[in-house]
Amino acid sequence: MIRYVESEWFLQTPQTLKEKRAIIKRVLTRAGQKFNISIAGIGFQDKWQ
Repeated sequence: MIRYVESEWFLQTPQTLKEKRAIIKRVLTRAGQKFNISIAGIGFQDKWQ
């Protein structure tokens, strides 16, 4: 079964791109492990907000 979901997040807490990427990576990793799914973080990688 193949499903497609698209979402956008607005993170106010991170002060740098490095912090933003760390938060997103942690969320994607945990969701992938908990639900046994493949997730890709694409788009807006260079934008701070």
